[in-house]
Amino acid sequence: MIAVLLGVATVAAGAVALGGSLDPAGANTSVRDERLSDLTGIARSTYDRDLVWAVGGPSAGAAVYAIAPNGTTAARVALGGATNDGWQDVAAGPDNTLWVLGPGRSSGGSTLMSVYRISEPSSTSQTWTAATEYRLSIPGTGSRGASLLVSPWSGRLLIATEEAGGGTLYGASPTLAESGTNSLSRVRDIPANVTGAAFAPGGHPMVLVTADRAYLDNGRYAQNTTQALPAGTDVTGVSIDRSGRTLLVADASGPEILTLPLESAPATAGPTSATTSAPTAPARTTSPTTTTTTTTPPQRTVAPTTTSSSPTSRATTTTSSAGVARTPSGTMALSMYNGSFAYDTFRSLFGSYPAVETTYLNADQVTTPNIRQHQAQIDRGVSPVITLGYKNGPFTRAQIAAWGSNVQSYYRTFVAGLKTLSDYAAAANNGTRVYFADEHEAQVKINQDKYSFSGYGSSQVPTTAASAAAWNQVMGYVRSAAPNVIRTYWYGGSGANEDTFASLLTPSLIQMATFDPYRWKHNSPSDTPQRLWASKISSLKSKSWMRNSDGSLKPWGLTEWGTDVSMGDTSNATFVTQAVDYLRSEGASFAVYFNRTDGNNSTNKFTITDGKSPRTLAAFRTAVSGG
Repeated sequence: MIAVLLGVATVAAGAVALGGSLDPAGANTSVRDERLSDLTGIARSTYDRDLVWAVGGPSAGAAVYAIAPNGTTAARVALGGATNDGWQDVAAGPDNTLWVLGPGRSSGGSTLMSVYRISEPSSTSQTWTAATEYRLSIPGTGSRGASLLVSPWSGRLLIATEEAGGGTLYGASPTLAESGTNSLSRVRDIPANVTGAAFAPGGHPMVLVTADRAYLDNGRYAQNTTQALPAGTDVTGVSIDRSGRTLLVADASGPEILTLPLESAPATAGPTSATTSAPTAPARTTSPTTTTTTTTPPQRTVAPTTTSSSPTSRATTTTSSAGVARTPSGTMALSMYNGSFAYDTFRSLFGSYPAVETTYLNADQVTTPNIRQHQAQIDRGVSPVITLGYKNGPFTRAQIAAWGSNVQSYYRTFVAGLKTLSDYAAAANNGTRVYFADEHEAQVKINQDKYSFSGYGSSQVPTTAASAAAWNQVMGYVRSAAPNVIRTYWYGGSGANEDTFASLLTPSLIQMATFDPYRWKHNSPSDTPQRLWASKISSLKSKSWMRNSDGSLKPWGLTEWGTDVSMGDTSNATFVTQAVDYLRSEGASFAVYFNRTDGNNSTNKFTITDGKSPRTLAAFRTAVSGG
């Protein structure tokens, strides 16, 4: 079910992993469990704890092992329905999942293997879990090993083959089927003799390891590098700790887990612009060069096209083939709104591009998203969050719900633009997604009488029922015409009729939810994020429409947040630090700081980059870097 693992842009939490994210080289862990004498793969825990999951050969049984920092086994969890006939690797995936790769066998002109998906146990007292098996096929045959990667952004499964003449990276299709065989396709060449592969929590670097070297892809617009591994090791797997700064290398000769600092660790612990692309291999040779440099990608000229599908008379309620959305494992993207397409401003302030960026559009002013500008975002690893508002028309919410020919014509053009962008992001293969919110905070606008469109007549406001019906109609069409777009319910929280509005939405159309909490001018400098926001977050998580069909929680995030400058620089610096830690612990997918004055009330000011809030800005910079 890779198809259901829709990525959300992320920044790694600041928690340390086995050995700590800043431990020096040599702080290694001897694996004491004799059942892991044939250590074949490791993966960091997707939870904020000092555990590494390990798998071994047949003597380890069909189980994953949680290894504590002192080398003891904190948990052994058997995989129901799985057989260990030579497991090759384990990888961490989004939504607290672990994936285990079985051995390959030749069949015709292909290599067949199985991969098992489980939910990582949150408690070390758990001893058994159900496993879902997917059968995979990659081109070619022969005695070759393989390593497993799962993108923390998109959930896409990738296989890196171990071959003396040069390996290959294969990628799964957007959908993994539980029945039949899933054919993987070639992504690119990789270095020879790769024995382990992993993504950092934020998506880059991506690391491939051989017996003596680690190859690091640090992302688009950054330099790809290599670093030497200790001599005399039998490297069978690799992971990257939660800080993104430390390599964890499985050495089967101990067996032990080596803790090595990443020599080219990025400025941000969990990079804010990720890529799922592999390190570019040199020409197939057993002696790869030591350093490669990425070049600026060519400008793509994909033009918006009109989608071939026409809006239907009513939105359907069938489940989208795009599936359900998941939250990446143990990570959160931290971004800042400085106006539309301000990614260079963010980079100048914090040293990297943001993972997400919000664009506010008004339907009376645009007929399509800005394709060129959004493609430039995507080229830099920035996922667009696009919201379309209707305060000034050109349609009432009731007219949208009625889905007349003029309304259909408008959305045929606009959603074609969304599709162009989502297809572009998929082709970029760098972890970006396109998020779309129809009428953000719709009920808040109703409550505050924000609609000025003449079409409402004397009422000057849509009804809750009409606005919700319009949301369903628009998102139903987005689902059918642009299925790769992440359908986002940007809601207002706890105001009047918010629950009524949400209850009228079709739950399957909601793939993600976002809201905008603040510490306002009327709050106190002593108010903490938890005190102000805990009830809203708890309420959100409890909603039935926040559950996927399998019972898992849909991803959620903050499309705006801030703390008023009247609270004082020292208090705000503390609040920013507390907010980031709290949101990460609660599992937010992303949080976009609103670095502006409130458009509805100019007395509410949240700007921290004007030189008047140096401590707050420093705290935000530290948070971006994973500190």
